[in-house]
Amino acid sequence: TETFHGVGSSIIALIPVAALSLTGVLSKEGIRKLPWEVLWLVAGGISLGISMESTGLAEWIITSIEWSSFSTIFLIIAFSLVAIVMSNFLSNTVSATLLIPLAVSLATSGVAGEGFSLILVSLVIGVSASLAMMLPISTPPNAIAMSTGTLKTSDMTRAGFVIGIFGLLMVTLYALFYWPLILN
Repeated sequence: TETFHGVGSSIIALIPVAALSLTGVLSKEGIRKLPWEVLWLVAGGISLGISMESTGLAEWIITSIEWSSFSTIFLIIAFSLVAIVMSNFLSNTVSATLLIPLAVSLATSGVAGEGFSLILVSLVIGVSASLAMMLPISTPPNAIAMSTGTLKTSDMTRAGFVIGIFGLLMVTLYALFYWPLILN
């Protein structure tokens, strides 16, 4: 919404913090107890995603691959897998924000072939990006769960790997059989 009101998102984010602090709802002790490591992890992931877009790396990836040589099922699995892997290291929002425009441009250009629709690939990427469960940095809830001290990274990685593989299988099956039925 920056373009509408001209106020930067960082200023907008500080308004509730200032209001809650000045009214006494949020104390100094409360601010100290915030999971700052989680906030820094999320901010780092968003920064990495923005830099991939602004440097042209994302566009370079799309233009340097001969997409028409791949089958639709391969592209579905590839975009799903890339979304899952990326969202384990970046936020799922950043991963989807980077991948969906690239995939949609492929779908609308016709380069990827028949059956590769923009709605289908957007669903594949959106759902797949939500399957990031392997690392504490994958999502803020993962980091919060990890900060309790009851989980080890190895526990999260094992469970997240199983969820990722099962999710990849389910997304592929949905993309091939279910979503085309409801989209047509």
